Amino acid sequence: MGRPKGSKNKPKLVATDERSLSYQRAEAITPIEYSGLQGAFDHFNAALFEGSLPDVFITYQRKAHSFGYFAADRFSGRIDKSGNHELALNPDGFINQTDEQVCQTLVHEMTHVWQHAHGKPASRGYHNKEWAAKMKSIGLQPFRPAWLAARKPDRRCPTTSSPMGRSPRPMPSSPRPAGS
Repeated sequence: MGRPKGSKNKPKLVATDERSLSYQRAEAITPIEYSGLQGAFDHFNAALFEGSLPDVFITYQRKAHSFGYFAADRFSGRIDKSGNHELALNPDGFINQTDEQVCQTLVHEMTHVWQHAHGKPASRGYHNKEWAAKMKSIGLQPFRPAWLAARKPDRRCPTTSSPMGRSPRPMPSSPRPAGS
């Protein structure tokens, strides 16, 4: 997602007429990044959720030890005060990850959107059996590393996901015990 590595997008000051100057750039990073995320969201909504997910506000947020999160009714507009859902992805979690792994994170969070819209979200914690069953039904295996589950056995424990039958990737910046 995004523009090729090493591409420079420095704005250039140019004369637009005899009396004014303006900055022009060949391509802006924000529409490139966010249009790619929106396109992926729309694709997976149609392919995996039968187009049933409501629109969400997709953001980049840096949250330690997390690839992303879903927050219901996080944003309200200036005029329309009804809440809009946030689906946040941590760009630090993209480092050394394939596009497939980044998309797994997106779909993981989209499953939380699905559960909020069509299921019964957990009263405590973040992941429950209904969420796990939906993940499996769309081809992602919920996974909690044993070393992390032993340290934090409650339901709020971070969970990664992987395609069925594959080893999941580690959480970003997760401390691992020696030999794990």
